[in-house]
Order: sequence, then structure tokens, then C-alpha cells
Amino acid sequence: MTAKTGTAGGQVTESAGSTAERVTVNLSPRASEALARIAARNGASKTETINRALTALDVLYATQSGGDIVIYVRDENAGGELMRMTIL
Repeated sequence: MTAKTGTAGGQVTESAGSTAERVTVNLSPRASEALARIAARNGASKTETINRALTALDVLYATQSGGDIVIYVRDENAGGELMRMTIL
């Protein structure tokens, strides 16, 4: 993990020489609750959790072969119900 050393033009310069982009997002209540749960489960910050999620979504899109990406997930919070997720 790198330490923040200063800001310039909406970006945060980090001591490791990389620059992180600062963004503001408006999350729905459902997304906000999911973010809090996932961050707590993994012992990560909300920022790190969002970074990981975006990276995972990028990988999914990169592996997409001409159609929608369909993932089946067992939702333990909904009594083990199988959910179909389609990523367009």
C-alpha cells in the first residue's frame, strides 16, 4: 500500500510514483450495502474493493466472445437461490 503525498488537479499522487484518479460516484442503497459487505468480508478498504471489482469486470469483458457474459451465482443471502447474472 502506498501513502498519499499530495493532490494535483483532482488526482492523488502516491509515494510509489503512480497516480491514482479521484472520482465521485453515487451508489444506490443496494450497491452501497454490497460494497460495505464485500469490503468487510475481505478486510479491504472501499477504494480497494472498487478497484478489484472494476478490474474483475474488465477481465470479464476481455474474455467475452461476441455475446453477453452469463454467470450463475448461488446467493447465500437469499437462502441459496441460484441467480443468473448477465453482463452486457
